[in-house]
Amino acid sequence: MRQDQADAAGTAVPLPLVQEIDLGPFALHIETWPKYRIGSSLWPSGVLLAKALASGTLSAARCPKTGAQLLPALHDASVLELGAGPGAPGLAAARLGARVALTDYAELVPLMERNIALNQLTGTARAVALDWSAAASSEFAGDDAAPLDLILAADVVYFEEQDPLVDALKLFFEETVQSAGRAASNMAKFVFEQVGGRCKLMQPGDVVRCSEAEIAVAVRKMEAKMRKQQAKERKRQALMEKDLSDWQKIKSFLDLNHFEGVNAAKCSWFGFRKSYPLHTAAKEGNREIVLLLLKFGADRRQKDHHGRVALQYL
Repeated sequence: MRQDQADAAGTAVPLPLVQEIDLGPFALHIETWPKYRIGSSLWPSGVLLAKALASGTLSAARCPKTGAQLLPALHDASVLELGAGPGAPGLAAARLGARVALTDYAELVPLMERNIALNQLTGTARAVALDWSAAASSEFAGDDAAPLDLILAADVVYFEEQDPLVDALKLFFEETVQSAGRAASNMAKFVFEQVGGRCKLMQPGDVVRCSEAEIAVAVRKMEAKMRKQQAKERKRQALMEKDLSDWQKIKSFLDLNHFEGVNAAKCSWFGFRKSYPLHTAAKEGNREIVLLLLKFGADRRQKDHHGRVALQYL
């Protein structure tokens, strides 16, 4: 199960953030909900996978032994993205002509649908609710399930139990694995050695042999990097929440004292008396509001009708 489950409890209405992601040959418009849950944010791994798909790096990779193409051509391919969140990799595949199902928890279906619409991909992409623990009852499993050509997933698990994901993958590719057998196993090993051992894709056709010790070191480095990124994201969100709280205090102060902005003057007595928010807060002895006004751009050099700056009233 993904860590999102714990984060979803008690969350407020999502606050959207739309950004343009340049993938080289084309760009995607991606809406995220940064404060909603982990899965509704756009993580670097998703952008990198989308860029690799858009540039053709992955499609060009071939098995060094047989010369066979490692990944299928995306045009008209049936693609499933697991733990899609905003869905950047799946949307990139859809732009390249694939028939894509973006999947994640039901709470994130509206986000996926929003991004499909933003990129005008309603004809080639769709959003589907999928819980890995209930994969057997999904439309992607069973005798009536349409065959899949490719499954995409980027940073879908961290330190959580991985069994539901592994079981879902086995279920979705059961027939493919049975028919491809050893070829599928060799492909998985090749990709793991290139990506897991060196943490990046090499030139098409290159093989990087990695011992278990080298892979373990690479995994530890990736985990440490992820922890650092998560800590940085938590700090950034905490600062954003504090800024919003501080601005609400300033907004209430301005409204209460009938100011239109942090540097807007208020005149009375036919314009002979003039004051500013900073002066009013200083006269009240409200140091917190004084500091917050300065934080949000109040000009400490402004003078009232007595020719005094605000700090002279403290």
